[in-house]
Amino acid sequence: MNPSEQLWWACQSSSSLEVKQLLEAHHLTPTSQPEEPRGGLDLNWRNEGYYRWTALHQACSQGSHDIVSQLLQIPEEIYHLDVNPKSFNLADPSSHGITPLHCAVLAGHVWVTALLLEDPRVTPMGLNGAGESPLWTAAYAGKTEVIKVRFH
Repeated sequence: MNPSEQLWWACQSSSSLEVKQLLEAHHLTPTSQPEEPRGGLDLNWRNEGYYRWTALHQACSQGSHDIVSQLLQIPEEIYHLDVNPKSFNLADPSSHGITPLHCAVLAGHVWVTALLLEDPRVTPMGLNGAGESPLWTAAYAGKTEVIKVRFH
């Protein structure tokens, strides 16, 4: 299994320690230097079998606040983490365009939703393939606690 797949599965299993170890081993921490080698770890890698979700999608869906925080803390000059990647699945067009923020909202993860909304790179009103914003999705799904989180 390559490092990108290892990261994805660590996020899927909410293994904060494994994510931390992978990020450290590949020089992807807030204290890393831009010139340090990354060793083949692609934070934006997509799992083909899961709607082409990234590790960030998976961490948000699982409600892994610590993992989401670790990923968001990597400085942009070290690695460009796509914080608004959209899912894609030809077999299920209704799943198109789901962002990590949509994942956190749909699962009712208040603290992960709040963490994402604090990051200026996250698009809070980005639409999924059905034209639904994360706020609309929260309301439709009855996630009242998530609705109380401040959407800008």
